[in-house]
Amino acid sequence: MYYKYLGNASNLEYIKNINENAEEVIRKEYLNNIPLVIISSDSREGWGKTQKELLNWSNYSSQETLYDSSHYIHGTNTDYIVEKIKELVDE
Repeated sequence: MYYKYLGNASNLEYIKNINENAEEVIRKEYLNNIPLVIISSDSREGWGKTQKELLNWSNYSSQETLYDSSHYIHGTNTDYIVEKIKELVDE
């Protein structure tokens, strides 16, 4: 999907403004009481520190690592991700 739509206008605009978009997210208030579930890959791509920092964005946050997964967890562990979303919605 990513490569299929990589060159479309909205994606190019997003990529062009990626730093500004990140700054805007950081300036906003944290999620507070909105649950946050962080599911990480063990792909060793250097996101561990950032994902641990995200735990502070909500009073109800959790993080877990899926071993033997790829960077695109939702593609390689679809059933697991869908199950986690259902659990979150049921809460």
